[in-house]
Amino acid sequence: TVSRWVSATPAGVTNPCALFPSADSTTPLPENACSLSNAAGFEAPTYTVSFDYRVSNDVMAYLAHRRGYRSGGISARGSSPEALRPFEPEIVHDYEVGLKSEFALGDNPTRLNVAAYHQDYRDIQRNDTAPDSRGFFIAVITNAAEATVRGFEADFETLIGDHWQLNARYAYTDTGYDAWTTQAGLDRSRNRFVAVPDHALNGAARWSSGLAHIGGDLALEGGFSYQSDVATSVDNTVDTTGRSCPGTTQKGYTLFNARAEWSNAFGRQGLSMALWGKNLTNEAYSVVSVCVYNTAFGSTFSFFGEPRTAGLDVRLRF
Repeated sequence: TVSRWVSATPAGVTNPCALFPSADSTTPLPENACSLSNAAGFEAPTYTVSFDYRVSNDVMAYLAHRRGYRSGGISARGSSPEALRPFEPEIVHDYEVGLKSEFALGDNPTRLNVAAYHQDYRDIQRNDTAPDSRGFFIAVITNAAEATVRGFEADFETLIGDHWQLNARYAYTDTGYDAWTTQAGLDRSRNRFVAVPDHALNGAARWSSGLAHIGGDLALEGGFSYQSDVATSVDNTVDTTGRSCPGTTQKGYTLFNARAEWSNAFGRQGLSMALWGKNLTNEAYSVVSVCVYNTAFGSTFSFFGEPRTAGLDVRLRF
């Protein structure tokens, strides 16, 4: 991967490259007078190695190891040589063991998959601030952190009779930074991973049947999704003791959704109508926060997820 970034000063703009411009520095400069550029190339091998063992015709166990790679780069918003310094690739090594199975639960065909995994992250890319040659603090991207992630996942699905389908999924995720030191030397290793809950559970029930008298198929579906408390800001602590920055933790919540769909309506192929609703209980929940609590602002800004919404979709495929 090759990253390149060029910043040019438009004609008519006063000199932004002067370290300390005087008040009368109003002479327009040529378009490329203050251009800054840099280029960097990155490459790394990625792979997946897996071993499968067929316990029976309906049960398979597996063991897998993967090496993942996220390219390095150059900050797209860099406006000084310091901000244009390349940051290195992010590497993860993943180890997973699991079981995939299909069986009959009574007379109902059922699928159950379970997996446990362990991930080692290094050179994690994080936004930071650092002084430039003028002594001003600027935004930079650095390889600041290392972390360990481990977890467990389970997926369940069953068909009941000719009309019902049930499914559920549970995930447990344990995340933690092994090290994270900022450019200013602050220890951020107590920060939580953003948008990663310890527990997540979702499920749905679907009923479907043909409509012999008027044509088409009717499907009714209802579901929920739950997640435990989660950090909504990357910088979610205000000191090295792990004290939480106010407003950067969203407590656990549950969302409910529903959908009714009439496919091949009136017996016409390609015509479908659907009535749907999301977040039916109108749950208020934060998805992203910006912590400036330990600055002169002394506050936290939060952005919330969608409120209760409903709609009607009509589609016609030719």
